[in-house]
Amino acid sequence: MTTHWMKKTSVGLEPVDGSVLPRSKVGDVLRVKISQPRNGNHHAKYWVLVNKIFDNQNYLSTPEKLHQAIKCGTGYGETKHRKNGDPYTVYDSISFGAMEQEEFNQYYDRVLDFICSEILPYIEKEEFKKDIEEFLT
Repeated sequence: MTTHWMKKTSVGLEPVDGSVLPRSKVGDVLRVKISQPRNGNHHAKYWVLVNKIFDNQNYLSTPEKLHQAIKCGTGYGETKHRKNGDPYTVYDSISFGAMEQEEFNQYYDRVLDFICSEILPYIEKEEFKKDIEEFLT
């Protein structure tokens, strides 16, 4: 299966790089999987947020551990059970290949909810979002 980057236009989809679809002609029916690629800036904003919080706390030793704590706090994972019945959680990945932009939007919104309720309960979510945007500009 070949991947082609397409741009939505007023009349349909057109290849971004000017390529043509192989072995197809006008009128052919093709099976297409539509996905919206992740917004790299949004992903970067998440990591700026994680690092900023990390720099202002003293209970976790790395930004990656804070990231794992955030995934735990947002419930972004799946609970499994060992043979003896003890539960453990496998946290899902937020990598570009693991989730599309819409899912990342939902995750990021849950992250903001978690931060504003558990880590920084003295700040309102909308105020926090504004602060993040100001920090990035």
